[in-house]
Amino acid sequence: MKHLLALFLVLLCTSSTMAQTETAPPGPVLRVGSTLNDSNAEAYYATAMGFFKKAGLNVEMQTFNNGDAAAAALAAGAIDIGIQPPMQIAQAVARGLPFTVIAAGALNTIAQPSALILVSKTSTIGTAKDLVGKTIAINSLKSSSENLLDSWLAKNGANPKGIKIIELPSAQMAPALERGTVDAVEIFEPASTVALKRGNVRVMANPTDGMRNPYLQTAWYTTKAFAAANPDLIKKFAAVIYQTAKWANEHHVESGAILAQLSKLDPEIASSMGRIKYAESLQVPDMVPELENGFKFGLLPRAVTTNELLAR
Repeated sequence: MKHLLALFLVLLCTSSTMAQTETAPPGPVLRVGSTLNDSNAEAYYATAMGFFKKAGLNVEMQTFNNGDAAAAALAAGAIDIGIQPPMQIAQAVARGLPFTVIAAGALNTIAQPSALILVSKTSTIGTAKDLVGKTIAINSLKSSSENLLDSWLAKNGANPKGIKIIELPSAQMAPALERGTVDAVEIFEPASTVALKRGNVRVMANPTDGMRNPYLQTAWYTTKAFAAANPDLIKKFAAVIYQTAKWANEHHVESGAILAQLSKLDPEIASSMGRIKYAESLQVPDMVPELENGFKFGLLPRAVTTNELLAR
């Protein structure tokens, strides 16, 4: 109850803060595309808290249903900056798209995992090897989600090729487990908290230990042409993202209130769900696990180096 009351008070303050940031500073509009989830929410927090405005940036947020849609908009010139997992940026680069990473986003760590593997409460599945021959649902095939799952399975003695992996929207995962349609799911917040509150599923594993920890889960990126033409804008944007990362890492109640308000998330879920940790600087080695494992498991058509992804 104390958490909910604090969240309600912060929501009121957030509404006031967001109203105060409506007047944009002069200068070009920086069009930023993202999805409304905790891993990708830094730019929303920066807008709500007025961090962009204080830095002299006129940012226009555009919300997309998924990162692939935002990537298509970036490639078409409809937005200037997007956010995706490094491996999925690498997939685009391997296909010849001129994308480049400009700032680190969310980190995935064992202590603060972005995803969990759930099974039904009555399931006898207890190890990765028990999943061989079974069906696992993830939110997107050939993505960083599959990369994380494949890495965990392989590390724990299960060949990913011996498991059927299907794509399923997060909201449908818990019901599918309850019906027995799938044997396990890899599910991200806030859907994992919602699923566990239903009471018919349990945590089987934390797949994050399949990767070297920590590793960079998401990164902010743009086109090479935009980065070359707007170095000052890019530098300011990255500085605000890291300012926001530090703030959000230390203010879960306040950032959760902003996320709940913008995404129409139940405030109770927002206050109780696991929260992501944001990178407060770009550490190049943190990009390597996704790239190496993505190539290892056939999710990248060729090996892609960190140098290929970074703005120069």
